[in-house]
Amino acid sequence: MKFKVKSKQMRIIIFISIPLIILIIFAMSNKIEVTRYEKTSDKINEKIRIALIADLHCTNYGENQSGLVELIKAESPDLILLAGDIFHHFGKRTKGHELIAQASKIAPVYYVAGNHEKSNPEYEQILHEVEFHGGIVLDDDVIETVVNGNAVIIAGGDNSEMMKAKLKQKFPDSGEKFKLMLNHYPEEYIRYTDDFDMMLAGHLHGGQVRIPFILPNGLWVPNQGFFPKYTGNMYNITDDFTLVVSRGISKRRSGRFRVFNRPELVFVDLEPVSE
Repeated sequence: MKFKVKSKQMRIIIFISIPLIILIIFAMSNKIEVTRYEKTSDKINEKIRIALIADLHCTNYGENQSGLVELIKAESPDLILLAGDIFHHFGKRTKGHELIAQASKIAPVYYVAGNHEKSNPEYEQILHEVEFHGGIVLDDDVIETVVNGNAVIIAGGDNSEMMKAKLKQKFPDSGEKFKLMLNHYPEEYIRYTDDFDMMLAGHLHGGQVRIPFILPNGLWVPNQGFFPKYTGNMYNITDDFTLVVSRGISKRRSGRFRVFNRPELVFVDLEPVSE
């Protein structure tokens, strides 16, 4: 009789434990999640595919970052935008260098610094290293490029007033050109809604700990506080302005783990409006 009771208890324990273990494995998964968004615009004539990468923090994805680079290559992006914290505020920077060097063989790579790079005592050296490995540094700069026949303006940095002044000075007739803002901090979008069509950002690592249906954006993040809104998604702020936030590609954040929040590689397709 005792044997039967113990056997029954064991079956109950196994019955509960197996789905719990599966749930924990799923919740703590560090496998890269590829997220795809689409946005139409009457300023786009031919499709542009953008790869958005944020918050690498020099995470190791294999030799020459092959585990990440192959995913990028498979999507054939036309632009690769690095939204800050590719490097950490201390330590070796090799894995960031490898990503930039390999990504720049796929498409033009544009980079803005995040808070970790800016707090690194070798910040200026980091900018030189980005350029050395094939990246284009945007340090409160505004440039124009042509992508698949589309005239595109790309700005990047933190000083909104300086960049908006440069936009008006360098490109006074930019109304029909699609304008991208690359900024590390999602909550800064409010400064750009009148002058740009889209902002791409990172920084918040998706809120770090997410609980589906309960805390879909995390519990608390810097600058947004409790129950944040902009931690990882595409947000149509107005009819004319879109915010895209990456949850980040790092497997960790200063030693903290991610829950229901896999590292994310984002692709945004800018499409012409269908006639």
